[in-house]
Amino acid sequence: MSIKFILLCLHLVLGDYLDVNQCFSQRPGYEVSVRVNEVKTTAVVEMKDECLRACLRTLIEPGERCLSIMHMPRDNNCIISNAIGQNIAKADDTTKKHTNYYENECAKPPVGGQVEARLSGYRGAEGVLQMAQKHGDKAKIMVVMTGLAAGRDYSIYYAPELSKEQCRKVHTIHNAKVGERLVIVDSDHSGMGIQPWTEINWEILDDDVLNKVLVVAETNSGLVVDCGEIKLRGNR
Repeated sequence: MSIKFILLCLHLVLGDYLDVNQCFSQRPGYEVSVRVNEVKTTAVVEMKDECLRACLRTLIEPGERCLSIMHMPRDNNCIISNAIGQNIAKADDTTKKHTNYYENECAKPPVGGQVEARLSGYRGAEGVLQMAQKHGDKAKIMVVMTGLAAGRDYSIYYAPELSKEQCRKVHTIHNAKVGERLVIVDSDHSGMGIQPWTEINWEILDDDVLNKVLVVAETNSGLVVDCGEIKLRGNR
């Protein structure tokens, strides 16, 4: 057995790639409400994943968050909504067959104290990182990023000794003092990377983390692509 084959197997076992589908749960028998005040936008998309990505991008952009989507593959149509779908159990089988409804689980933070960091940088990538924690439980983290180089790993570090202004001047993490790595996010072919809500060994129920900096860097090269400050969720 060749060394190359062994390394390939190890990569497959240890790989941590997560695609956009893992932020969503499909709910058969449901549909997006078609009331005007609950529909954010509609779009013509050929692939379901493009509809899911459009929904996730609303977590980064200002305004209403996408909570659910309805993809109609027969018509290449995508409806993005800020509401949870309504049961269509009595709908005819034809409607059910050509309608796929998904809820955005990444837009549902766990119960507890919540903080977030808006991630941005001059290299074009942007994103949002949110954390939540309930007393007595471990903290949970969620990340959505876009504008990344395709097919690469990005590490997000806690850097309490840096200011946001200093972070923006850092070329690589080798030139700066960074603390522990919170999570690794892998980008897909479109340049989007996600981390659905998951537990981490970290403490956010402490005022000391507020206004501290997070640094996003390409894992292999250490190239810094984004920075952000930890704020109480809703305070930008």
